[in-house]
Amino acid sequence: MIDFKQPERRQSTRIKFEEGVQVINASLEDGSAYSTLTKAVNLSERGMMVLLPKRVKMASKAIFIFSLPGLHRTRITTEVRVVWVVPSEKEGFFNTGVQFINLEPLKTTAITTFLYGRVHMNDGKSNPDKSTPDKSTPA
Repeated sequence: MIDFKQPERRQSTRIKFEEGVQVINASLEDGSAYSTLTKAVNLSERGMMVLLPKRVKMASKAIFIFSLPGLHRTRITTEVRVVWVVPSEKEGFFNTGVQFINLEPLKTTAITTFLYGRVHMNDGKSNPDKSTPDKSTPA
């Protein structure tokens, strides 16, 4: 039997992150633009996974806007690239992994600080989301 599983390629720790995300101008398979409000599933320094009701095109770009919880609710606006899409266990939805593109250094620092705090609150465990496929690219 052939093992088609690819090795994990994620290079940063991810944590469960269930915050609202505004998705702007994502490309659907038919080439049309799609914007929506959705919820993130997890977050890493390099990207995130969101749950979308429509399949977006691989390698397409979009704008994501979300806020980090906390005292200052840091707002992040960044361009993203879709790096994987798989059907969700939630029927009619798609788990979508995106990689941040050209994220401002201060925003990168804010995400890193947020993640560091969450990992240390959980005794060093990142609490990864089990729905993320092992074959994903960095997100």
